[in-house]
Amino acid sequence: VIDSEPLKNLISEFASHITVIRDGETNLENLIEEGDLDSPKITSILQLHLPSLLKQHVDVIALGCTHYPFLKHKIQDMVGKNALVLDSGGAVARQTKRILEANATLADKRSKDWYYTTGSESAFEKTYELLMGKHIQATHKEL
Repeated sequence: VIDSEPLKNLISEFASHITVIRDGETNLENLIEEGDLDSPKITSILQLHLPSLLKQHVDVIALGCTHYPFLKHKIQDMVGKNALVLDSGGAVARQTKRILEANATLADKRSKDWYYTTGSESAFEKTYELLMGKHIQATHKEL
């Protein structure tokens, strides 16, 4: 969430010397989960938001949601060389690994992958297959 305290704290700690423009609340996450990354709705939202960022002379667009990397190439094509589109997924994965290692909870690489969802198992499996090109089996878990 773009107005969350953790995000505000990260910006304050690591980006206080630059101007950070937070833009979100676009419903892109739900549209991406439908699996049609070339949908007119997605294109329309990007066409609405990206030019306003470029008018503010944004030079880096950080994809702050786990869903957005699926649109990285589309976004980069739309902004051209005017801005670098940065996927934070690698950094998040490395930090997650550090935390798991520090707590001795990192799974053995040879272990089986498990997929959990708080929503519909079949919907999650369908979306995963559409986006990742691989069939998986998910398990429903309550929070």
